[in-house]
Amino acid sequence: MLGGYGSLAGGYEAAAFRALTGCTKQETWERRMGNDAWRRGELRDDSMNTFQYRSGDDVSADELWQQLEGWSSRNFLMSASVKASKGEVERRRPDGLIEGHAYSVLMTITVGHNLEGGPFRLLKLRNPWGSEAEWTGDWSDGSDTWTRWPQVADALNFRAAADGFFWMTWEDFIRTFSSLQVSHKTMRTGPGATRRAAWDRQRQEDAVSAQPDKKGAGASAPAAWSWLDVGDQWKPYEGALAASIEAAFGDAKRDTVDLHAGHTLHLEINFEDMMQYNVMTRRGRPVRREVPADPAVDGTWEWQDTDSSWKAYHPSACGQIALACRAGRQGTLLYAGRWKYWVDLRRSVQINMSTHTERPIRHRAGGQ
Repeated sequence: MLGGYGSLAGGYEAAAFRALTGCTKQETWERRMGNDAWRRGELRDDSMNTFQYRSGDDVSADELWQQLEGWSSRNFLMSASVKASKGEVERRRPDGLIEGHAYSVLMTITVGHNLEGGPFRLLKLRNPWGSEAEWTGDWSDGSDTWTRWPQVADALNFRAAADGFFWMTWEDFIRTFSSLQVSHKTMRTGPGATRRAAWDRQRQEDAVSAQPDKKGAGASAPAAWSWLDVGDQWKPYEGALAASIEAAFGDAKRDTVDLHAGHTLHLEINFEDMMQYNVMTRRGRPVRREVPADPAVDGTWEWQDTDSSWKAYHPSACGQIALACRAGRQGTLLYAGRWKYWVDLRRSVQINMSTHTERPIRHRAGGQ
């Protein structure tokens, strides 16, 4: 395609991603100067250095973060760079970063609580040069933020080292970096591959659990699918849409399902990260699959509040936990508004995926 690895030097990361992976869908996101918006461009199919931009593709920084979380969970290849000053080549900035130099974007995470009460939005990046030119601001290796928020350091297993890896907040990232490049292909190592394998196992187990026994009894109730709107309300998929999603979910060979809502809206649900994406804008919203529990058969599940009282899970959540138990899984993921919880069945705890707060859970048999 390019004649050799040497031809990749000095070019766009998107061109290298395409050459090395064969994935044609390569995006760049560029920060617009003077406002909060980021502009989306797509590498032309017939070019390795020309991006095509469309009006209406701008997103806010908060919207881009939501998409970035989805790309990170799917283990997409990503990189970022700082715009070079005029007439300068790879100038080192006071904050430790190099202008006009590509940094790997390895992962995103929402964790802990900042002074305003919200969680920290952090990115892990790497300088391909190794120990040279790491970020020196907040959450860098030498920053005191790690000692001021030790729970974050524990959650991220932070260890300072001259290895090219560093963390920074999303707020610092959007002030510092000027472009982000994304290859829309899940790599088969790392968190994306781990999540894919877990989903494949869950889908196979769900299919077995949903089958009736030889007498035609014991089948699980039909699963319901819904998506989380911008007002943090779960909206159900209806009729044929719900049926097509469930059919695709039951096919272990499929990672996604395409949905057409109306004449113009084209959506895609990705089963690896349980997200619904607008195919045109790539904006994403969480989705969930619910199987109501039968209290007489499955009993009820409860979690312990801060006042030591026990609260019953919603019947759909009880059904999801019960299904995980029947399938012998280690746990299951639950959504409550914007919050995500991992129900760890081995340890009998509920874990807030953002704050890492743990609460005990218990099962009460039917009739108790």
